[in-house]
Amino acid sequence: MKKTGSLRACFRRAFFSPAFFLAAAGVAAVLLGEVLLLKRKANNAFSAYGFAFGGGGVDMIIYMILPVLPFALSYAADVYSGAVPFWSVRCGIRRYVRGVWVTASLTGFCTVFFGILLFDAVLFTTMTVPELMEDQNLFGNFLKFGTPVPYLLVDSFYKGLSGAMTACIAVWFSSMVPDRLATIASPVVLDFLYIRVITIPGFFYDRFRLIKGINIEGGGELNWLWTILAKLATALVLCTVLGLLAEYNAKRRQKNE
Repeated sequence: MKKTGSLRACFRRAFFSPAFFLAAAGVAAVLLGEVLLLKRKANNAFSAYGFAFGGGGVDMIIYMILPVLPFALSYAADVYSGAVPFWSVRCGIRRYVRGVWVTASLTGFCTVFFGILLFDAVLFTTMTVPELMEDQNLFGNFLKFGTPVPYLLVDSFYKGLSGAMTACIAVWFSSMVPDRLATIASPVVLDFLYIRVITIPGFFYDRFRLIKGINIEGGGELNWLWTILAKLATALVLCTVLGLLAEYNAKRRQKNE
């Protein structure tokens, strides 16, 4: 198989599977459900948008559970079904796992990104959109263009990076414990432990939440850009390191079998 053959096969398995579309729809459904629960407080589309992301339970579902479902479980599922030797013969174990973690990262990102955009499409076509003006939110200066589209696209991209990191964390964990239920729970448990660590004095708790968000202060009008670049760099480094560790774990597992 060619070098890119494993990646193409993973793409076909991931992006054409019902799980991907259902996970993205699930993100939109969870956010819409949160808006419906708070509809008495939300008198316009922007206030509803802010309310939708206000609950800790919502964050857990859309950032740490749904991004795992499209493809991050594939390695654990292949180990369970005995399909790993097939992929190992066709393209090599490292190349196979590389295709898995790269694809899982992309599907995790797309699940959150497109799920939020679907939610936005419903929200901003069914509720009143107030007169737009700049505000103090992280991406609030995008509202000066007179349309919510740039703001929503940038905010969705920023939030989508959380899905990419979550999916790659799950793939790395599954390379050590190839159990599907444990893999689903792993981002939630690890994020909980991470929060416990960074609340220790000396850590920047409010500015460096790996999964939910990273906020860079002091950038002036370009604060939004530095923040996005910081989160993008964090996502790229984290996914690459964990992906390489997953390849190593899978290779070691293959030798021990």
